[in-house]
Amino acid sequence: MESTEQTQEELILGFLSESGDDYTSGEALSGKLGLSRTAVWKRVEALRTKGYRIEAIPARGYRLVEVPDRLTSLEVAPLLETHDLGRTLHHHAVLGSTNEVAFRLAQDGAEHGEVVVAEQQTSGKGRRGRV
Repeated sequence: MESTEQTQEELILGFLSESGDDYTSGEALSGKLGLSRTAVWKRVEALRTKGYRIEAIPARGYRLVEVPDRLTSLEVAPLLETHDLGRTLHHHAVLGSTNEVAFRLAQDGAEHGEVVVAEQQTSGKGRRGRV
């Protein structure tokens, strides 16, 4: 996912969280984000595919009903108060090995401090190759 899209999703989650049980109109979100209402809808749909339950009612707006029963980079990233570690967070539900992914990212020119996490590793091993 493009980091701009992730940032937009983080902002939408932030606005909806701040609203509590109140609805936030698509127009208000589009104004705050500088996006079209269609673009806001697409980001909300992307959040839904990630497990966020967002209610939408015509003429009222969006409301965050439930968050996934797991940590996601969208929830963790805004809470990090760091200048280096974790500025870019790669979160995966299932992954072979976080070390292998981190190594590939480094070879591809990843920024200093990028972090790879997974809820489950299927072939994870330590830095010395031990399982």
